[in-house]
Amino acid sequence: MNIYYAEYDLDIKIGNNDMIAGICIEDPVSFRNFIDSIYAGLNGNESRLYITENDKEIKLDKNIELIVNSFSIDINNKRILAKLYQDMKDIADQEFYEDVSTLNTAIVNFIDKINEKIEYPIDYKLNLDIQQLFKNYEVKIDSTNVGLPEQLLDYIKLCHKILNIRLFFLAHSEAYFSEKELIDFFDTLKYEDVKVILIENRFESKICNENWWIIDKDNCLITV
Repeated sequence: MNIYYAEYDLDIKIGNNDMIAGICIEDPVSFRNFIDSIYAGLNGNESRLYITENDKEIKLDKNIELIVNSFSIDINNKRILAKLYQDMKDIADQEFYEDVSTLNTAIVNFIDKINEKIEYPIDYKLNLDIQQLFKNYEVKIDSTNVGLPEQLLDYIKLCHKILNIRLFFLAHSEAYFSEKELIDFFDTLKYEDVKVILIENRFESKICNENWWIIDKDNCLITV
């Protein structure tokens, strides 16, 4: 996987066996512009950040996730729930068609009984919207982890499994987690087919012997 940032002609190659890498941009404005470029790509807009794999460009809005504030992650955000409901619908259609049909008939009969008791005519759909049913019953991902490292780990694993996200940009991780927490975090993630790019505005030290690309305040590129 190659990550190219046109602003500084930054070309990062991540091998198949590399799980994490780091990008440090010391200048605040340059750091902000880099984050803006990721956001632009996530929103389907033109971006100065390009990612390729096997000489094919990867769409940012389909394949990456940016986590700027670990406290703001929502394991039941709209994207995850929409995909969850679609997956559940596919299973219902393929494996439980008769159950869905029986449920739909029961609901229609129930509405008919109510219709007989009211004094004005009503109209309604005859076909059950199974995804709307999941939404009405507030079906969601059950997460019992209360610690921030565990929540972040669950979120990354879920985004990978449900949304097929394979590359995560994680900003300011060293501000939220200790070195031991990060080591344990990446040790757990090594069995997942995901890659994590750490984004910092200052370089402290390596965590798991990962490679770092540093753009200092003089816009000079340093690799460590």
